[in-house]
Amino acid sequence: MSVSKALLLVSSVINVPSVELSAESSITNTPGWDSLSHLQICCLVSDLCGRDMSETLVEDCRSVYGIAHYLELGLTNESG
Repeated sequence: MSVSKALLLVSSVINVPSVELSAESSITNTPGWDSLSHLQICCLVSDLCGRDMSETLVEDCRSVYGIAHYLELGLTNESG
């Protein structure tokens, strides 16, 4: 669930179709995913998880897989 959600999130920010992205897509290998896009992605993740943006979030969310993992942890902690 979280990977597909992360793909859609990144896709919406960088304006690239989600089918052109994968769990391995990251700030270092994806055109359009620059530092400004990264901050926008982090803000969205922070809002979805209901948590303040942190240095850990910014570091952990450098790939679609990392975003999915953070969303799982954040949403799990929020409900628990």
